[in-house]
Amino acid sequence: MRLSLSIDQLPEERLPRTTARRLAAAIAGALVLLAAVNAWLVRELAEHPRNLGYVVVDAKWRALDAMEDAPSWLFVGDSSCNQGIIAADIATGLDTTAYNACTIGSATVADDVWMIELLARRGHLPEHVVVAHSWYTWSRDPSTLRAMLFLIADVDPDWQRNVPQPALSLGDRLLARVGARVPLASQAISVQALAFDPTRASLPPRLRPGADGYMAVPMRNADRLALDMAEHQRFFRDGFVASAWSQAAMERLLELADTHDFEVHLVVAPMPEGLTASPEAAAYLDAHRAWLEALADRSPRVHAALTMPPTLPLAHFEKADHVTADGAPAYTTAVLDALRASAAR
Repeated sequence: MRLSLSIDQLPEERLPRTTARRLAAAIAGALVLLAAVNAWLVRELAEHPRNLGYVVVDAKWRALDAMEDAPSWLFVGDSSCNQGIIAADIATGLDTTAYNACTIGSATVADDVWMIELLARRGHLPEHVVVAHSWYTWSRDPSTLRAMLFLIADVDPDWQRNVPQPALSLGDRLLARVGARVPLASQAISVQALAFDPTRASLPPRLRPGADGYMAVPMRNADRLALDMAEHQRFFRDGFVASAWSQAAMERLLELADTHDFEVHLVVAPMPEGLTASPEAAAYLDAHRAWLEALADRSPRVHAALTMPPTLPLAHFEKADHVTADGAPAYTTAVLDALRASAAR
């Protein structure tokens, strides 16, 4: 027997009455759940990080924050330095102290200067600051820095006093203030990786900066390296350009060097043999060298220590400007020789 009902015979849906108390309870419950999820994510991402760049930035800023005395030689710069310059070997070679505070290119050149600003406020600056960047980092604007401001703000509450300052929206400022405690907002890609691929392994424990700040990278992928080298060849065709943001950062670094009496040494990343073969690459690197030398000409405290990339065998690279742990000693030796000559001038 089939039951047939007309539309006017269907039962009515009755919505429960919403009271202020029920609404407040629902909002409170949602906030408690949100806070609990964020608290779990803070712990989970600290113990099992997914973003290597954030690991490096956080580790280096916290290391600077913990310093009671600055090293004689402080390296600042991008990931070509982070995984390429063994500060312990520099310290041994110069019979002094050294620390590799280099982070990643996405933190931009301003990250270098902000670190010096932090140490200046603490009253313990190094005698020598080595600015070590890849040739293409100078073209960056502050857009990528905005995403990681929460890492810097969590260490340096006075970060907004630093120069230069990027243009920030109200949302950018809010995220910088609370992002360390709200990974749902500040680390959305890492959270997605956890949510949609929970079995994915976190970063290998060996991918962490060591006691001297140097982070060894033992692995390489030949196919990815080939693609990266091809990308750099295309990049060379556009010609060298230093962004207004990078220029403003270096203006501030020169001011700080004059004010606080420390020396600045400019160093470039290494390069695989063969990458300089094209006329476009040669022209690009010549323009890059000229720009570094022009910076050095502006102050007797600034030295163009290593302005052309040291060339190393392709087998020592995992990216076009990033050496593996096997290539780091050779690049470190080239930097050490350049710094010896630079310090003697």
